[in-house]
Amino acid sequence: MTNAETHRTTPLRERLSKIASPIHALCGALRRLCRCVPAEEKNISKFDVELDSLRKQADTLLKNGKVAGILALRREGDEALPHIFASAKELKNWTPGPKWPLAKICWRMLKGWPPGKPLGVICRTCDSRALEEHLKIHQFTEDDLVRLLLPCDETQAELCACMQPAPDRVSETRPISPELRAVAEAADPAGFWSEHLQRCIKCYGCRNACPACICPECRLEDPAFVPTLTAPPNPLVWHLCRALHVADTCVSCGACQDACPSGIPLLAIHHALADQLRTSAAYQAGTRQPSPLYTAAKEEGPAGMPAPEWKSCPGACTRENT
Repeated sequence: MTNAETHRTTPLRERLSKIASPIHALCGALRRLCRCVPAEEKNISKFDVELDSLRKQADTLLKNGKVAGILALRREGDEALPHIFASAKELKNWTPGPKWPLAKICWRMLKGWPPGKPLGVICRTCDSRALEEHLKIHQFTEDDLVRLLLPCDETQAELCACMQPAPDRVSETRPISPELRAVAEAADPAGFWSEHLQRCIKCYGCRNACPACICPECRLEDPAFVPTLTAPPNPLVWHLCRALHVADTCVSCGACQDACPSGIPLLAIHHALADQLRTSAAYQAGTRQPSPLYTAAKEEGPAGMPAPEWKSCPGACTRENT
């Protein structure tokens, strides 16, 4: 029997199980890293109508066989973990919180997803915007994914300084988060950042949690850029270079800041770059707009170098001529 025939005859649940095993291992690591806590129902009670609608949409998709499974959070005791819901009966254990970065898990799953039916995902708008960035660089196709959008409440939106906490709620100005307020009120900005960045232990938590960091080879692991066995790293090489690298793809989801065990206000750095792109180029990551940074590089070209080109191959994101 050929590999293709074996793949067709293997039960869907068994194939999903093989894919889910490494995903569950990753989820366990993320849970410990992000210090997730059980969701407080009082924070989401005002969205009961939206949550009920989401549950019904997911139920319909699974019952009608429109998706092979749905990636979402499942209540396990007093915790919640990412899970592939393969049947409508399982949805009774679905929970909307706590906030969990699902975009990168979704991206990893789609690299080995069985052909035929798309993957469904119940995610927040920031995750959906991150997945939109993945679509731009051909990591998967529109037919591979069905997104059901979960709204964030006002408390969560303020913590992330989010400008689009729900599909129908878009703000023209960024809310002031505690981190942004601390930066704005700092009497000595240079001293403020020096104090915070000196706490970095170079754990790679920000890079690993970030849905925009999906390059197959990371400059932060290149000894020519970042010396090994040293901490804290040079902030210009580490934090600012990483921020500039994802400036046009960062969707302000806050996964980097949530993952940081040293409590560095990383969102303040990313918000500053995102706000600059929005005001100077009318650009916002997570939309169908082409990146102004990539467009400018392609039109003008770096001095002495050809413009980079994306390879259009699902599951492998590389830049040529870099």
